[in-house]
Amino acid sequence: MPTSFHEYEDGDLITSADLNAARGAINALELRDASTATNDSGATIQAGQAVRLHSDGTLRLAQANSLSNGAIAIALVQIADEESGEVAGSGVLTLVDWTDVIGDTELTPAARYYLTPSALGMLQSSPPTANPDILQFCGVALSGTTLLIDIESPIGL
Repeated sequence: MPTSFHEYEDGDLITSADLNAARGAINALELRDASTATNDSGATIQAGQAVRLHSDGTLRLAQANSLSNGAIAIALVQIADEESGEVAGSGVLTLVDWTDVIGDTELTPAARYYLTPSALGMLQSSPPTANPDILQFCGVALSGTTLLIDIESPIGL
């Protein structure tokens, strides 16, 4: 049997094109599960930046400098101060320019991205190692423009 086909237990066949269509539907479904939250940080949150939940239930930019500042999600859109916008802890985000998130225009394909201790809301491709920082994986680059968001629980170092 060709490798581009998969057989179910009942004998039905599914092609690679069917699998790709299903993956697209799953990605769209994950983004539909995004939450809407209010930015009350005093600054604009850029699309792609990591956010945390403040004790009053509003968003702030996350930072890997303490467990309480760990990320809960990635902003899917730019969110002005005192406005609401969508954030997600999982899913796929494509941006043309990642400068506001990693300091460079493009992600490194297949690189893992972590919350950085050095700047609010930013991600870096190497895990932080210095105390009292936290280690928090936030996603992996599927391409130079697309991040597979997967916010994991922070680990104190």
